[in-house]
This record gives sequence, C-alpha cells and structure tokens, in this order.
Amino acid sequence: MRFLVAATWLIAAAGCEFEHGQLDSDGSRPGETPDAGPHMGPGGTTTPDAPPQVSQRSCAYAVAPDTRLCLEFNDGYLTPTARDASAGHLDADTTAVHMTMRGTDPAVTVESGGRMTIDESPSLDIGSAITLEAWVRRSGPQAASIIFNQGQYLLGMDGAGFVYCNIAGTAFSADQAHGYLVDNQWHHIACTYDGNDVQAYLDGSSYDCRKAAYSSIPKNGNQGTAIAPNFTGDIDGVRIWARDLGPTSEICTHANRTNCQRSCNSGGDGGIGLHL
Repeated sequence: MRFLVAATWLIAAAGCEFEHGQLDSDGSRPGETPDAGPHMGPGGTTTPDAPPQVSQRSCAYAVAPDTRLCLEFNDGYLTPTARDASAGHLDADTTAVHMTMRGTDPAVTVESGGRMTIDESPSLDIGSAITLEAWVRRSGPQAASIIFNQGQYLLGMDGAGFVYCNIAGTAFSADQAHGYLVDNQWHHIACTYDGNDVQAYLDGSSYDCRKAAYSSIPKNGNQGTAIAPNFTGDIDGVRIWARDLGPTSEICTHANRTNCQRSCNSGGDGGIGLHL
C-alpha cells in the first residue's frame, strides 16, 4: 500500500477548506514548482500533420445541456484559443501547446511551462453530479492535474501513474492493483461524482471509489478552470459533464472499449487523500 500524504485543499475565494488534498492555484503541490505543462509552436504555428482550421466546432459526442466543456481540437484552432464545442463556447486560452495526433484523431502536445485556461464561468460551477474525463499520454512519471477547478474538482494522476480524483472534499488515488498510466501510451482517465460517491476510472473501468465528504461540490474559487497546468505530454478529448456517466456504458465507450468493469473498492489506498 502506497503512503499517501494527508493535506488540506485550500479554497482561495471563500477561505473554506476541504478536508483532504491541499492544492495550490495551479493544481501543484504546495511549495513545489509545478511540473511542465502546454506550449504551442513558434509564432503560434502548428505541426504539418495538424488539421486545417474549419468553422464548425466539434465534439465527439452529442452536445446536450449537461455537456459543460468539450475540447476535441479537431477543428485545428489553437492560437490564441482552443475552441470548446459545448453550448457555452468556453474557449481556452493557450500557452505553450501545439497540435499532434492520437492515431488519426487530432490532439494536443503540452510542453514545459504551458497550459490552457478557461475564464471563470457559472457553467463550470457544478454542485451536484459530475464527470471529468480526458485522454492522456504522459511523457514520464509526474504528479499532474489534467482538469483543475480550484476548490471544486480535479482529475489527474499521482507520481506513480494512478488516476487521481478530488471532488466534493474527497481525494484519493486509484488502487495500484488495477492498473496505472504507462509512459508514452494513450490512456483514458475519468472521475465521477453521483452525489454520494467519488469514483476513479482507467481505460473505461473503475474499481475504486470513496464516500464523498460533502453532499455537494462547493462552488468556491474564482480562478476559472485550468487544463493540464502542470502536465508534460499529450491530451485529447477533455470533457466535463454535469451528470455521472458511470452507471451507463458511456465511459467505457468513450475509452474505445466494449467490455469494462465497474466496481467500488472503498478500502484501497488513498482514503485520506494525496495532494497534487
């Protein structure tokens, strides 16, 4: 069993504190220099295999009122913003990122010192059920955030490569017995909250959950939402939903799988939380 560091998640705007998982404003560990993040090519150029810019915003799945963010990068727009296909059009300002590919699907490379940032929006202050998901290919071992809204929710990974969730005051890393992120390979990761439990997913399957410390997600913080603020590697399909996709087969489908498991090992590692 890994040793997980207990800490307090600081809520900057309201002076409230989560019981678990203290986080700095960029999702890094307090007192540490954040790991590397996104960067775009010189002069905002894209790589030769980047898709041409097209006018239509693109999401891989049907956009509904509960689709709060959908960054697919398929339209080729990246400078100065990556375009969100949700109804809110919450475009992300980009720093130090450039286009790459996930197979035949356009994706983004996050370089040292980069990130994507979305302005504060009520659409992303989701107090009840939520799903955070993304495709990631990390360049090496790192504790990093992929989706980070200070004081509210976080999807990321710990230094050992296990999926990390921090929602509704509950933080934990998924059980090491059920798989981890392999360097330089694409993985689908997700965290869900259904109003009672927080659950972690790797490649469509889930084995670990925790009872939420709070009955709803606090709506504190006014720093907006950061995408990959301290991550080095590639990302794609960054989505936030105002519902729990876990009970259906949607997370499995989004991970390009047809046979996924969903169970809850509430007694595994991380009950007191790990901070990023």
